[in-house]
Amino acid sequence: MESPASQCLEMIENLILAGQDSRVEGDVDSSIAMLRMALNQCNKELKEKEPRNSESSICPTFRAVVGRMRNMGAYQLAMLLLQRDGRRARGEDESASSTEETEADLVLTRLGYRLRLSKFALGYNINRTVKRVDPSRDSRRPPSAVHAVDGAMPSKLFQSLQHALRPHSRYWSHFYS
Repeated sequence: MESPASQCLEMIENLILAGQDSRVEGDVDSSIAMLRMALNQCNKELKEKEPRNSESSICPTFRAVVGRMRNMGAYQLAMLLLQRDGRRARGEDESASSTEETEADLVLTRLGYRLRLSKFALGYNINRTVKRVDPSRDSRRPPSAVHAVDGAMPSKLFQSLQHALRPHSRYWSHFYS
């Protein structure tokens, strides 16, 4: 028979995993809901004054594991909120509310982060269509995500970067020697 502490950890883990599965399937709303439930349960467990177990040596370990699970779930929740809010700001998702960015910032601040990427950087399109790959192409090689764009920056800035990053510049010797 499992202890109440083990059952609690298993329930939290299952909620986080269900949230991850929903995200993979493209159901961001369900993923956010599952992660919020997991975080609520973690917070409830961490606020309890009485240990779930009479063995005092297990209580600190239980609390540490719940704390780690909470941090992992909180980080995932913040990223999903920013992604959804970024898509909403681009007009691609009407389900997000304007408070999601604030909620995500609060979560990230509690996790100790001071900086983050813009919601626009994180709010990329969700492409749910499957692309067919040419059979003559090596199927082990994924399509390249790198693209070259001519004239993307002013030529003087480009020349300065080109000079600073030349093969035997101080930049390379300082960081990679």
